[in-house]
Amino acid sequence: MGRSVLEGTFWLLDKLMDEGELGLTQLADRCEMPKRTVHRLLDQMEVLGAVENVRGRYRIGAQMFRLGQSWEPVPGIMRVARQPLRPAASSAPSPRCSTAAAAPPL
Repeated sequence: MGRSVLEGTFWLLDKLMDEGELGLTQLADRCEMPKRTVHRLLDQMEVLGAVENVRGRYRIGAQMFRLGQSWEPVPGIMRVARQPLRPAASSAPSPRCSTAAAAPPL
């Protein structure tokens, strides 16, 4: 039985995650998938922002970063963790930055 479209897509994404930028032929060879299939999947993922094509080499795209940022090990944990911080943040004095203190003496 062959690999499903989603399996192939995630296989390509995993390979890009592990190896960084790869060309079409490299990806097809490493994933043991037909070059035509890899090209079709990469084109679709590029439109969605899941991968980026930089001079013929593919890498993970910004949309994958955004999706990853929304993952939580326990759903709702970030919302709960922020609750005690909001009142403390609003009552804390605003930090002052002095460029004179940060600049080295001449």
